[in-house]
Amino acid sequence: MVSQRVDLDPGDSLIGAGQDRTFIRPAGVSQPLNGFASSSQTSTVPVTYARMDIGGFTAALSSTSCNNMCGTAILNFGSPHGGGVVIHDVRCHDNGTSCIAHGYGSVVADRIECDHNGYHPDSLLLDYRSSACIKLSEGSLVVRDSYIHDNAFDALWCDNCGNTHTLIEGNVIMHNGRSGVYWEVSGNFVQGDYALVRNNVIENNGWNCAPQGSQLAAGVTVEDAQNITIDGNTFGGNSACEELGVRAFKVWDSTTRSPSTANVVLSNNALQGDRIQYCTAPGVSCVGNAG
Repeated sequence: MVSQRVDLDPGDSLIGAGQDRTFIRPAGVSQPLNGFASSSQTSTVPVTYARMDIGGFTAALSSTSCNNMCGTAILNFGSPHGGGVVIHDVRCHDNGTSCIAHGYGSVVADRIECDHNGYHPDSLLLDYRSSACIKLSEGSLVVRDSYIHDNAFDALWCDNCGNTHTLIEGNVIMHNGRSGVYWEVSGNFVQGDYALVRNNVIENNGWNCAPQGSQLAAGVTVEDAQNITIDGNTFGGNSACEELGVRAFKVWDSTTRSPSTANVVLSNNALQGDRIQYCTAPGVSCVGNAG
């Protein structure tokens, strides 16, 4: 049991005996809201978590003031240039807001199961929304060989991501509330910023159509962002919520925020009946998608 947030030093490793043997839980509701963090918000050396089951960090569901901090297992404190979090062979679940969020460090995740996060009502409100498996605000994101499912809103969300080389590859991303991958106001802050979403199964997302903003539901959504390639994925059954039907991809350029859409490429994806929306929009290229 964890009775207060644990701050680990950069370079520390927290390694359990396995997902079925090491279980980390808060001592009680709101005790604490957040589980772990690096002791440095500027270090270029990450903290490593491996071989455990971590979850249950949440505010009381009756709370109306926790906003976007209603329970997160791991805060990704650190420099975007290499600090943050490495997480391997971990199940991370049932946290009120997210599994990983709220810092500026990079995240590298492989062989994780991330599910049932982001259900707290305050974290689903438009003003403070941060509900996701992983929500990144700066730094690079690598997610490989993982199972991301049944989170209440987005699965993997990059919002205002700069200094980012993002790779989402070889995952199963399914049955999340809004989008499987959400690339928002990202890809343009530093020369070389980009995202590659490759060889994933992205299916049956978009079931949570009640929150405002669910009209942006899709397998992959790009909003006011640039420099992303979506290649070789298998889509199917991704709801468009109130815009009806199913869609693999939606691009949205609000005109009220920068950047404008540019260098967005969809290639060689198996759609399985999902539509691609706005493939003819400026800055978007579609080739070799079928089904």
